[in-house]
Order: sequence, then structure tokens, then C-alpha cells
Amino acid sequence: NNNNNNNNNSDNTTNNNDDYDIPLTIQLQVRRYFKMKENNVIGPVTCLDQMTTVQFTFLHSNPKDYFCDLCQKLYSNPPAEELEELIVKPMLYRTFGLEHLVHMSEVPVTPSLRCTIVTPLQTQPGALLLTADRVYFQTATLANEGGFVTNYLVQHAIAYARRYAGLKDCAVEIFWQDGTSTLLALERSREREKVISALLTKKITNKKKNSAAATATTTATTTTSATKRSLRCLTDRDFVVEAHAGWSSGALSNFDYLLAINAAAGRTFHDLSRYPVFPWVLADYTSEETLDLNNPKTFRDLTKPMGALNEKRLEYFENRLRGMEHDMEKDQSFLYGTHYSAPGYILYYLVRNMPQHMLCLQNGKFDAAD
Repeated sequence: NNNNNNNNNSDNTTNNNDDYDIPLTIQLQVRRYFKMKENNVIGPVTCLDQMTTVQFTFLHSNPKDYFCDLCQKLYSNPPAEELEELIVKPMLYRTFGLEHLVHMSEVPVTPSLRCTIVTPLQTQPGALLLTADRVYFQTATLANEGGFVTNYLVQHAIAYARRYAGLKDCAVEIFWQDGTSTLLALERSREREKVISALLTKKITNKKKNSAAATATTTATTTTSATKRSLRCLTDRDFVVEAHAGWSSGALSNFDYLLAINAAAGRTFHDLSRYPVFPWVLADYTSEETLDLNNPKTFRDLTKPMGALNEKRLEYFENRLRGMEHDMEKDQSFLYGTHYSAPGYILYYLVRNMPQHMLCLQNGKFDAAD
């Protein structure tokens, strides 16, 4: 269905037609190809080791301008340093094209910033630019003219939260009126703060009429002033205090309160390594009708971590730890060898809702053995 990811290309040709009005075609002969989403159904990826010809027809662009030259460079097997200079740097360091602004009157309030939009198991690098009215993002592509541009109205932002990108404190998540959010990873924390500052700054244009009695004419003077936009920060202490007060008074449900605490702790639905977690609080799974919430035995012992609830299991971990301390160097031993929040565990429970992400994690399969 889709012939992607070709290996060992033995031939590439193009039409010798220089007339741009006629679509140009490129043919690639490959020894291996992958079939993905047959009949548009999400399923395991199939790898086929057989010779085949793949044909691409360019309807709206000329492949000779860039594509053919890029193929020749790639097939010459350049060293990694040269490959980075040829492809990676020109793609990632391309600045935002100001011709993509919605209105010519818009003035950028930030420089073009290298940025990455983070989604589960996927990242899209590009360039970020903010004006007083919109947040712009242009994807990084191999083409010289730049990638797809999307924009968000600043007035539709209702909240933001500082986030980590990997181990770097340099990301921000912006929440929109329609219930969605966008996770933006910048290069450094100071650039993240520039974006937040631009979001919080609201420019107001005032027109003042000036009348001249001598000439009986009226003129208008336009002035621009800046004020602070009211946006809630979900990682500030005030938000946690407000959420706790709402939960204590019954205005906020347990579910919403736990989501608020997760958001304040830096967890987000866009990052599977920091996916929201809910505490395991129950111990009674035998009652047939209703739970007795006044019985302490209904709840698990919250003074112990999950790994210590079962005494035999805890004893096994402690014996293993003592063996490590005897055989390994200092600071290399551990009690628990796994973490409760990891992409593999998250997708195990969400495989029915996110089958495409499980395929991405397991190299095209739903269950790949270790």
C-alpha cells in the first residue's frame, strides 16, 4: 500500500522533460520495502524483501530543484559530519518565514526560535514565532522553501505550565479554550521564558481625537500600551492552593483534583514518560455491593510504597539488594529495578486507545519480545 523506508537503492531516474507544466516522475528500484496501514487500518508493519519499483509523481513542484540532488548526496554514503551539514543543520536552523503571517500588520514580539512540538513518542522540530495576536509554528523540512505553518490565536490561550523536555527544564505547555493543549520544547529555559512573557503581554491600541479650533479639523492620535494578560499558570503554588480549596469544598471532583495535581507536578498527556498517574488507594476488591468508606481496611496502607505492600515480595527485593551491595560497587545497588511511569507500561494499558503508538514503540509490532 505504502512503499516507504527503502534500503539499498540501485536506481533513480527522472523524466527528461523540462516543461514544468507537465508532472515529473521519479522511479526508485528497491530491494526491501515496508507496508503500513493497509486499507487504512492500523496494524503491524510488514517487511517485504523483494525487488520492486516505486514511482512518485510530483504534481506541484519540480523534483530537480532539490530532491534529485539530495538523493545523489545520500547515495554517495557521506560521513556523518557531512550528512549533518547537508541535511540536519539547514533543516533545523531555518528561521520562520515572515511571509506566512496571517496579516501584514502583525509585528513579531519574539525572534524566530528553534522549537519542537512534543506528542506521544513523536517530536516535530521547527521554528516558533509569536506576534501580539498569534503563536506561529513552521515545521522543519528538507525542502528549501520551508514547511507547513500552523498558528494559534493568543486570545484562545487560557493557561500555561512549565514543563521538562527530557531532563531539560525548557518546555511550556499552552492550554486552549477548546480543551486541547500544545507542548512546546525550546532550546533553553530563557527562551521558554521569552515565550511565556510574550503570551502574558497584551497590547492595547488607543485612539485619541485631537481637535484644532483654528482649522475646524479633527485628527486622531494612536497610542499603544501594554498590559498583562490574565493566564493561569498550572505549575504555580497559587493554582495548587486553589485546586485544593475547590476539592475540599466539594466543588472539584476527585478525578479533576488528581488531574490538577498531576498538571502541577509537571505531568502531561503529551509525554509518555511523564503521563498522569492516579494513586492506588483501595484494598477491598471482595465486597459484592458497596464499599464501606469508614472501614480502614477498605484502603491500602498509604505509609508504604506499592513494592512494599506484599511482605514476600518485599523480602525478595531486600535479599536482592543485599546481594548487590556485596557484589557491586557503592551507589550501584537498588531496591526496585523498574519505575511505575514509563512509556511501555503506559501504552500497555492504553493499547486499545493508542494502537498506533504501541506500533511506534515496538518497531511496528504490537508485542515485540525483549
